Amino acid sequence: MFGLGAGEIAVIVVLAVILWGPDKLPELARKAARLIRFFRQVANDAQVTVRNELGPGFEDFDITDPKGSVRRYVMKQGGLDGVEDLVQTLRDASAEIDEAAEDFRRSIDTDGDGVISPEEARAAGIAVPGAPFDSEAT
Repeated sequence: MFGLGAGEIAVIVVLAVILWGPDKLPELARKAARLIRFFRQVANDAQVTVRNELGPGFEDFDITDPKGSVRRYVMKQGGLDGVEDLVQTLRDASAEIDEAAEDFRRSIDTDGDGVISPEEARAAGIAVPGAPFDSEAT
């Protein structure tokens, strides 16, 4: 129970008797038992609520191991068959975006130095903010 050995439990009992006395210990034990029962009920209710909200396929959902529960659900549904295609599609799209961005950068960089100057950006029709100016400053 809670990783405590017999020696540790004996020390806790002796300390409890010293601190609260033998008259109050039974009442404290009852309150502690009620508190533990209440927390167990709250945890069980939370797990049932999560299972109900997740819907069918998650009847064996374990709130203490959500990754494992989702992994079991995915494997029940056929595994990761379609994921490879999706990952490849996303990689292809990312490569196309990178290529388009590089083409755009090259089209703006007229002097070919690899740096887009404010003049080059303005010539391409890109708004370039200037230095902040406060007309009311003295």
